[in-house]
Amino acid sequence: MRTALLALATTALVAPVAIASAPAAAQSAQDRFEVAFQARETQRRASISSAMRFTDEEAEQFWPIYDQYRLAAKNIQRQQVRLVALYSKNTVGMDDKTASDLIDKALKVEEDSRAAKADYIKKVSSVLSGARYFRIFQIEMRLEALLLNGATKQIPLAVTEEEREILESAAAAQIEAQKQNASSPTT
Repeated sequence: MRTALLALATTALVAPVAIASAPAAAQSAQDRFEVAFQARETQRRASISSAMRFTDEEAEQFWPIYDQYRLAAKNIQRQQVRLVALYSKNTVGMDDKTASDLIDKALKVEEDSRAAKADYIKKVSSVLSGARYFRIFQIEMRLEALLLNGATKQIPLAVTEEEREILESAAAAQIEAQKQNASSPTT
């Protein structure tokens, strides 16, 4: 189980890097998302299968529920990707309205994610016993935590007004220093 989770974490972190280094003209952002999502899904499915060791009957009942849940999760992750793009565009010089809007959107995505998970676990509880469906819940939470940890490290924090002024002053000083170095004679 630990090996499977480590493999998923590695895939979650490496797949976006590998995809991002592919030629931009060859793939759209949507294509890169699809490839990364599919790579994670393949590993995720293998991790669950390995950890659960389903009987044939359990597998027959579980996997359609899982597939439906992961389709919902894919749509939620698309929303998260769009939200990160909005974060990135607004990290410097964010006004109060933009900050409130971004928080509202993030909370809505979180609510959608929680509702999808609750629906999934409710459906799984109808086909697996208490300890077995609780185990699925634990596995899902671990996999989500690994993915979220890797993803959140890549999202820049918003820059405050004070920090922006410091950055602008530092950039102006650096430009001035470069101008002075360019105009001074070399010996």
